[in-house]
Amino acid sequence: MVKEKTCSVEGCSELGVRSFARAKVTEALQSASLSLKSSRARRAHLCAEHYKIYKKQTRKEKRVNKWRYGT
Repeated sequence: MVKEKTCSVEGCSELGVRSFARAKVTEALQSASLSLKSSRARRAHLCAEHYKIYKKQTRKEKRVNKWRYGT
């Protein structure tokens, strides 16, 4: 049986679509003035809306890493 996870962003109760390392999500969402619920979990689950924000915040970092390390 698969347990459905809710979004880890504070104040959101939507179902989580994707999960990422908690440290990466915390870093990216701080610049968007969002915070995560307090938890001891290593992974942070994001709903579709917050995943879109996360993608926008990490786009530049991914591009730089791609230039640095190649494809």
